[in-house]
Amino acid sequence: MNIIFALLCLVATASQAGAWGEDGHRGIAEAVQDHLQAPTVNAIGKIVGTGDTLPPGTLARLSIWPDQIRALTKNPHATIPGFSPAEMEEARQFVAAHPDNTNWHFVDLPPGAAHYPDLAHPDLADPTLPFTSTTDVVHMIHQSVDILEGRTDSATFTKLQALRWLLHLSEDIHQPLHVASGYYSTAADTLSHPTMLTDPTEVTKQHGKNDRGGNVLLFLAAPTCPTKPTHENLHAIWDDCLVDVVGGAKGCVSKTTDKTVARVADHLKTRMQDPASQAFLMQGDYHRWPEQWATDSVHVAAAGVFPSALDSGCVILDAKRPHPPVHVQSRVVTPATKSAYLQAHKADADIQLTKAAVRLADLLNHLQWKE
Repeated sequence: MNIIFALLCLVATASQAGAWGEDGHRGIAEAVQDHLQAPTVNAIGKIVGTGDTLPPGTLARLSIWPDQIRALTKNPHATIPGFSPAEMEEARQFVAAHPDNTNWHFVDLPPGAAHYPDLAHPDLADPTLPFTSTTDVVHMIHQSVDILEGRTDSATFTKLQALRWLLHLSEDIHQPLHVASGYYSTAADTLSHPTMLTDPTEVTKQHGKNDRGGNVLLFLAAPTCPTKPTHENLHAIWDDCLVDVVGGAKGCVSKTTDKTVARVADHLKTRMQDPASQAFLMQGDYHRWPEQWATDSVHVAAAGVFPSALDSGCVILDAKRPHPPVHVQSRVVTPATKSAYLQAHKADADIQLTKAAVRLADLLNHLQWKE
């Protein structure tokens, strides 16, 4: 579902395209790097040009590239801090070749979806199929794997770029609001008590409009409609604040530093060593794991990630009427505060971050790397 174009760019910039935020992405990748087997280290070292070793922070730096280049999707003349001229040129060429890359980070399944569709054996009658796309997070993980294993060649998508995207998207897919979105019936322009549609069939039947993965479910006392992009929203809480709390902070951290990343990474390294975390490993063909990860995340979202009560809902209309409404913005009523939500879902976020680290390390160690 699209939003008024300018607002879409701003909202996506604020959160949806950057699951876990920098602390989360770098923290997961740091933990994963400690669990790579020697053949995997050698294969990655050849791709990044470090030989048969990986200097500390290698995967962490690679994992945030897909978020860093997002500035260029809005302004091709933008500069990215820390990028050399050659790196800027690479990023510009990639974005020019793949202008839709901001859509690769997520899929908007209704919370009641039983699963992400089986891509190996697609069922055209599957009610979740209309909510997927060939450039959603699951498909793009598959494409990255195919490039790294040599089954797909692309002049505009190198192995290094595929590695960056594989790391990033494998982390994204474990953030529940990068897989699930709330949908609502929009019979009126204002909704005093928005009721979520969870069944994919009902969403389709009622032409439900979504909340962009919680981006416009707001922890504000009296939001205007539309409210300017703000981090006081459900999606941003999962991207940033919950990661900070899992890392030991009392609340949201205003700035990512090496210290804040290290806190998250050290915590995840400990969690990965816990034998109980082995339960997060997947079975069967690793090429089918992304669908399983997405299915798991939408089930987590359905189990209580969304607020239990909303109020002051409104429908954001396309600027060029009579186009239909494009999404629903609402105020979170229960829980009443962001801090209450953080405390209620700290353990959930801890589990999802740990799943991401355990499963990404396992996938990298399973890949049949193509030189």
